[in-house]
Amino acid sequence: MVFPEAELPIIDVSALRSGLEEDDPDIQRLCNQVKEACQKWGAFRVVNHGVEQELLHTVDSVSRDLFNLPPQVKERAVNLPFDGYTKTGALSSGEAMGFPAVVTSDTLQQYAQKLWPQGNPKFCESLRTYSSKLSDLTNSLIKSCLQGLGLIKHFQTDFVDCEGILRLNYFSEYEKRSDENVIRFKEHTDLGVMTILYNDQVGGLEMRSKQGEWFSVKSLATSFTVIMGDALKIWSNDRFWSVEHRVVYGGREPRLSIVLFWNFPQEKEVRVPEELIDDHHPRRYKPFIFKDYRNARSRQAPLDIFI
Repeated sequence: MVFPEAELPIIDVSALRSGLEEDDPDIQRLCNQVKEACQKWGAFRVVNHGVEQELLHTVDSVSRDLFNLPPQVKERAVNLPFDGYTKTGALSSGEAMGFPAVVTSDTLQQYAQKLWPQGNPKFCESLRTYSSKLSDLTNSLIKSCLQGLGLIKHFQTDFVDCEGILRLNYFSEYEKRSDENVIRFKEHTDLGVMTILYNDQVGGLEMRSKQGEWFSVKSLATSFTVIMGDALKIWSNDRFWSVEHRVVYGGREPRLSIVLFWNFPQEKEVRVPEELIDDHHPRRYKPFIFKDYRNARSRQAPLDIFI
């Protein structure tokens, strides 16, 4: 059952771009809002994030151009399991295109050359600019999470080398054209540190509250949805919540989402800080290498490597 009256917190993050010191009251207030949202919901919305509306429109447009290419052209970019073009997987009934290490590598150009041999500078430049801005926003939000816990020093030791994977998700018009909503992306939690999600105005995103009730996330123009991942939940010794979510809608028109997954480096050892372990919060997870966790999740193997 879905409870549409529930709604995620909406946080104005303009203070992150103001150059204020960490002890400024506005920054402290923001960090407390972020911490509380991570604890209660495992997700929140951000507004006044600094990503221009014109850039959002351009990224939306060039992403749709990609998915409107002929199937035989898109298949040039198949490169399973974690990046490249995919269509209808274990979780999703739609199409997707993934670009690993999007800020630090030339994967955008490599895939663009497969899709548009004559080149597509607008596609590459807009998505790279977008990814760079979202990477800065994500790092700022992680710092806010840590400052809310009083552990900002751990940004340099544990999070400074995190990597971004950009993923475009597209659901074409549903063949049955039914008024009945259907699950287009199955329920799941994200395995990484943090996810920044752009959705068009079609809607369909649902989340499960800590009480186990599904609720609809309403469309909010110019906002991003921020979702905590399993890796941050584990690192925080369950101080933060990793929210389960899915996409449910009738598919009466195409739906686009653009996702930046922020992950630990593959060889990173994920370890709960000693400051988060006490009599009331005993250690819940063993240290583990992030790639081992990622590989276990991808093959649905037992996760006893860290429990």
